[in-house]
Amino acid sequence: MKKITLITLFSFLFLANILNAQTTIQFAGFNWTVRNGSGGPGPNNWSNSPSSVWVDSNGQLHLKIRKIGNIWYCTEVIAQQSFGYGEYRFYVASNVENYDPNIVVGLFTYETDSREIDIEFSRWGDPLKVDGWYTIQPSPYNTNNQKSFSLNLSGDYSTHKFIWNSSNIYFQSYHGHYATLPSSDNLIKQWTYTGNNNPPVGNERLHINFWLFSGNPPTNQQEAELIISAVYVPSVASPSNDNCLGAKLLTLNSSCNYTSGTTIGATSSGFASCSGNINDDDVFYYFNTGTKTTVTINVQGTGSFDPAVQVLSGTCGNSMLQITNGCIDESAHGGFESRTFTGLSTNTTYYIRIGSYDSGSSNQGNFQVCVYSSLADLIITAGTQNVNPTTVTAGSNITVSCSEDNIGTANSGANEVTLWLSADANLNTSNDVYLGQITGFPNVSPNTCSNILSTSIQILPNTTQGNYYLFFWADGNNDVNELIENNNFASKQITVTTQAQPPLTVSYPNGGETLYKGSNYNITWNSSNVTGNIQIDLYKNGSNVLQLAASASNTGTYSFNPPSNLANGSDYKIGISAMSGSVSDFSNSFFTITSQSCTNWSLNPISANFVANGGSGSFIVSATGTGCTYSAISNNSWINSIVYPGYGTTNYNVDANTGTARTGSISIKDGSSGVTVLTFNIAQAGQLPLTVTYPNGGETLYKGSNYNITWNSSNITGNIQIDLYKNGSNVLQLAASASNTGTYSFNPPSNLTNGSDYKIGISAMSGSVSDFSNSSFTITSNANPVINVSGNLSFGSIPISSSSQRMLTINNIGDATLTVSSINYPSGFSGNWSGNIGAGDSLNVTVTFAPTTVTSYSGNITVNSNATSGTNAITCSGTGSVAPTPAISLSGNLNFGGVKVGSSSQQTLTINNIGNASLTVLSINYPSGFSGNWSGNIGAGDSLNVIVTFSPISTIYYSGNITINSTAISGTTTIQCSGLGISSTDINDIDNVRPMIIYPNPTTGLLTIKSNDLADGNYKIFLSTALGQKLLEKEFKITSKSREIQIDIKELPSGMYFLTIQSTKIYQTFSIQKQ
Repeated sequence: MKKITLITLFSFLFLANILNAQTTIQFAGFNWTVRNGSGGPGPNNWSNSPSSVWVDSNGQLHLKIRKIGNIWYCTEVIAQQSFGYGEYRFYVASNVENYDPNIVVGLFTYETDSREIDIEFSRWGDPLKVDGWYTIQPSPYNTNNQKSFSLNLSGDYSTHKFIWNSSNIYFQSYHGHYATLPSSDNLIKQWTYTGNNNPPVGNERLHINFWLFSGNPPTNQQEAELIISAVYVPSVASPSNDNCLGAKLLTLNSSCNYTSGTTIGATSSGFASCSGNINDDDVFYYFNTGTKTTVTINVQGTGSFDPAVQVLSGTCGNSMLQITNGCIDESAHGGFESRTFTGLSTNTTYYIRIGSYDSGSSNQGNFQVCVYSSLADLIITAGTQNVNPTTVTAGSNITVSCSEDNIGTANSGANEVTLWLSADANLNTSNDVYLGQITGFPNVSPNTCSNILSTSIQILPNTTQGNYYLFFWADGNNDVNELIENNNFASKQITVTTQAQPPLTVSYPNGGETLYKGSNYNITWNSSNVTGNIQIDLYKNGSNVLQLAASASNTGTYSFNPPSNLANGSDYKIGISAMSGSVSDFSNSFFTITSQSCTNWSLNPISANFVANGGSGSFIVSATGTGCTYSAISNNSWINSIVYPGYGTTNYNVDANTGTARTGSISIKDGSSGVTVLTFNIAQAGQLPLTVTYPNGGETLYKGSNYNITWNSSNITGNIQIDLYKNGSNVLQLAASASNTGTYSFNPPSNLTNGSDYKIGISAMSGSVSDFSNSSFTITSNANPVINVSGNLSFGSIPISSSSQRMLTINNIGDATLTVSSINYPSGFSGNWSGNIGAGDSLNVTVTFAPTTVTSYSGNITVNSNATSGTNAITCSGTGSVAPTPAISLSGNLNFGGVKVGSSSQQTLTINNIGNASLTVLSINYPSGFSGNWSGNIGAGDSLNVIVTFSPISTIYYSGNITINSTAISGTTTIQCSGLGISSTDINDIDNVRPMIIYPNPTTGLLTIKSNDLADGNYKIFLSTALGQKLLEKEFKITSKSREIQIDIKELPSGMYFLTIQSTKIYQTFSIQKQ
């Protein structure tokens, strides 16, 4: 009980201090936490100072034991992710057996005190103890869990590893830096643990520490340094889509096209769990809806992996939100998760987060994922397009028919097939002739076709003679949202004939004109040698909608007043044909027929600038709207009116023959609103002028400001009336009876409508003498600057120590100059501009985002100005990310075995980019006997296979390292290759009869090799793994007295091995089963 208590207390202190004041470094392609504070083992003081822990320019990790003041400090780094089962390999670049007896080097995985796998180097305070230790905790409580040995290093470089799986743990140490043991001479120690304390995979972390036993200072009082050149771990790189910013694109297809994925190696993303307990070791994908609003997401787990899925909207970061029903976890292990989402926004990016329902050792695995949106896809059913007859005279009708086929994955909905005539085999709706459509095609289910439908269409009379393609366009009016929009066409060839006839040509309307209903126009045409009368028709969108003349004289002109019951449209044409034959012509292109829309008919001025008895003056007749044609007549016999049909705004002169002041009128008749009566005043003879002098035209008056209306008058008795007119209508009486002083104070009220069509009218109360401003002036609101800011200032992920720029647009939507005095930016963002922006103008300001740390940045940019209203702030955001770095690892079985001299053999070397940026391979160096040729780029998270060729020229053993020269910042750049050149004769392989006896096979350890048939001489023996990794190389001699040799393989793990016997005349391979 006491032991358990002590272990628990140690664990608590150990973990508590690990969490104290952490910093992070990058080494070997992943992140490590640097320990700080105090506590066990030891106990010791721990430093995270850059002088104690650092990674040099060559990517090597340095840990130091230092004395700062009177206190000794140790160091430890802890991987921030779990790697699980597999091979852990450490390249140590310090001679660890030369350390002080009180110094300990630890290379280990740790979750709890009973879940720990150790490689340690220390004499534990006793200079006579051995210095190498393999340990599986708990230890030393169980001595079977530990193996000790002496290092006896030959230099600074040594490699130490353990291969951890569910059944055993295999330890190995050897001299030099090699991925695998190069020869038995390099071996220091190996040991296989098969006991009961092999920990299962959990949430363990990899540790490297450098510390003092029992906290005692070095006996030599000297500081010490440990250098680790590299570390190889299982799945060193997390999936490239381990976080939202690295999300992989899924293409939105019409059906499920699976993409394979994995969460193996994924780390925590910090997202809150959704219902269904999704584990945080997750990966991310994204898709864009495009034009789709309904999308289905499928995720299929592989093996025992139980996927849990979350669908998110928004930008990567804390602002992301789970969409409605966006948490999917309905099945169990190896299950299938699927859900269809409706009502999604078009052209919007959504994210898919995939994790596991499970925790612990089952929370990572493989899966397949797809997104798709079912759509219809209509085509003309092959062979159903038909034309009868296929030879036709221009102006005649033909019958067309076809069926539609839906080759998509959703119902089509009702639609039409449009018909086009083309001079070539390519449909171009801008140039080809539209003939009509086949209507009534129903909703067609996927993989079915409709009934054949038909209609009759006319080949237009002006079609020239020749061969044509008649195109059938399924869903020609684009009623259906289809998967593919350019496969809807089918065609049938036809021949059009015409008869030689004299010209008959429409000249007006011939295209582009606008004709108003109720107004008169002359249709005109040219003809020669055409006898008899002609027929005139009105066509709309190719269909005859009105016969204008069944048999009109061929005079070249015909009066036409578009009736009010015609539909407004811009697709009209005139068709004229001779009654004596098929000679005809159409308007070259469409013209428009539309209704008049005329309102606010008015005369200006209302009071004439002349007097009775022969005085003369002018009126302006005006209206607002389109097509405002009219005729005007006088309603007074005492006025000699000179009035003509007019259009728009027109001057009319009027002579008055009356001796008294009167009110006259003119009647206006237009094509839309009937008759409008406009009245005016004529002054009495002998009266003198009454003249407005301000505002008299062109001025701008602001609401709320004071102005003086002024006028001149003489010999006018009594008061005057002052009125404000807008667009000829009296909108405000300013004074019903004001003194005729020549001035009147006016403050335009705020409820007036802004406009530039105001006038002042002044009239004498004693008669009809009056006057108006000569032309219009403007009344408007006070001029003010109004601000609005816009722009996309969401910068996304930007590597630290770099920058990105976007534009902030400052808009002055007011009517006065906007003065920007300064702009405030949140941390991480900057810019520099101040100045003026004119009314209605805008200006772009460059905003720079330059993150300095790996964190999220956000805030508001505020523009300080003289604006009286508007929006002066805008949100900006961005994320500082780790700078992209490529990292390399190599794999492949490059043990070629025996190859005939003069021939060659090939194996595959795989170059893996385990970093987060593109890796450029510059060249590859090969040892003698080996060759290959490749250079180029490998994307982040990708790999590439390179063919390696072994071509021996002598009967010798070839070996060495293949070195990859690249832009990698870290990782493994070399891999061992080997092969044997053998004679082209007397070669026996694994399947031939062998003159050797090997026993026992299977074996638990000692293996005897015996031969009675081999000739006396020198031989070599090689032992390798099933993957070609060489474990042992040994020479022996066969004589008449010594014909057998024994080797001990009891420390090798159970499994299949290969034993090769080689000389200049023989090369034999045996399979060995180790139990």
